[in-house]
Amino acid sequence: MTIYLVVQEDRHSDIEITPFFLKESAIKHAKEIAGKEAEYGERKVKTEKIVGRLWCGRYSEEGDCVYVLEREVGE
Repeated sequence: MTIYLVVQEDRHSDIEITPFFLKESAIKHAKEIAGKEAEYGERKVKTEKIVGRLWCGRYSEEGDCVYVLEREVGE
């Protein structure tokens, strides 16, 4: 079974991981988080292509980001 993990790494809080069954839902959620955080800091989201990540957006100059991973889990 494939799951998608939305991982938020922010230096002001613990790493947050939210699982999804649908890739589109995970990416949408990650974009919403990045947009909200960027808006709070009056910045723009910078998307990056990183091997192993389906989507990655940085919302601060210090490296705070949110990204989506695809993982296989056993049944």
